[in-house]
Amino acid sequence: MAEEEVSLVARRDRPYDPAMCGRMTLARWDVHELAALLGADLLPEHAALFRPRYNLAPTQQGWIVRVVGGRRRLLPATWGLQGPRGPVINARAETAGRLPTFRPLVAGGRCVVPADGFFEWEGRRGAREPLWFHPGQGPLLMAGLHRDGPGGGFVVLTTAASGAVRPVHDRMPALLTAAEAGAWLERPDLSLLRPAPDDRLEAFRVSDRVNSAAVDDPSCVAPIPRLAPAQGSLALGGRPPPERDGRA
Repeated sequence: MAEEEVSLVARRDRPYDPAMCGRMTLARWDVHELAALLGADLLPEHAALFRPRYNLAPTQQGWIVRVVGGRRRLLPATWGLQGPRGPVINARAETAGRLPTFRPLVAGGRCVVPADGFFEWEGRRGAREPLWFHPGQGPLLMAGLHRDGPGGGFVVLTTAASGAVRPVHDRMPALLTAAEAGAWLERPDLSLLRPAPDDRLEAFRVSDRVNSAAVDDPSCVAPIPRLAPAQGSLALGGRPPPERDGRA
């Protein structure tokens, strides 16, 4: 691939995205709770656009936190930047600061992408199974870059994989603590973007219904028991996702 080492969106007829972090979830909190957790302002017209997402795919509307007029704001934004080969959804943290596509965004388009988990696929080609990676508690705060205007949106920055992700993929989102997220929004400090601690995420198998971007309901994050893992595959545990309280 080109020097920029970015990930492109999978074709709609493919069951999974071989690129890192091609699906995510944001369903644990309602939008007002989320804004409060993130210390961000939320405009009423933006709040009206929120719905729980159990299978958020590239080119769809996600959510980001940006600093606008000196204040944090929770904003809807499209996942992906339009590029010459199609939407770009990820960028390597190690190279983003020196590449022409991303260098201006590191300087002036930093954002935080909240989520409560993301999907990866494990196993041999033709029989790959989806896994949902999620924290034990609290939101995932992923470092991102945002661009305004036509073809604009956000990308998720990635680092080398750690912990439960490492046996499945060599890359994972750059995860930030609350303090690191605040620092990332304030200044372009690329040293904040490093592999997460090994115990940061849990994972379990979920239904292959998540393979279709048209499926977006709680079944996407329901754990699938496995009696005996196949030789060479990853046996994963973890707790089921927390119940939502039913608020919009």
